[in-house]
Amino acid sequence: MKITIVGGGNIGTQFMVHCAEKGHMVTAYTSTPELFEKHLTIVDENMKITHEGDIFTATNNPVEAFDDAELIIVTLPAMMMKEIANTIYWSCSGKWWQRMCFFKMYRKRESFFRD
Repeated sequence: MKITIVGGGNIGTQFMVHCAEKGHMVTAYTSTPELFEKHLTIVDENMKITHEGDIFTATNNPVEAFDDAELIIVTLPAMMMKEIANTIYWSCSGKWWQRMCFFKMYRKRESFFRD
């Protein structure tokens, strides 16, 4: 599965490694892609590697990150959700059905939290 993880912090990196370890094609969408290597590891408190995997790429280009994604996992703070939702929506080039599904899910979530 083609998975894009949004956010390169601790939580995003955990998702990247676990998904890559399971054989998925993982793209990291982050503001600092140059900090990511293809091979990522998670270590415990004794510096023993507990999980490791190879990501496909790290990028700050939204079209590259979202256009072919089959699953998008967002690991950003809540205050950034509206901005990233717009970025994802407009990066799905010509895939009107994908944009509509995303928009409906986003609107449903938004109304859920408003009630």
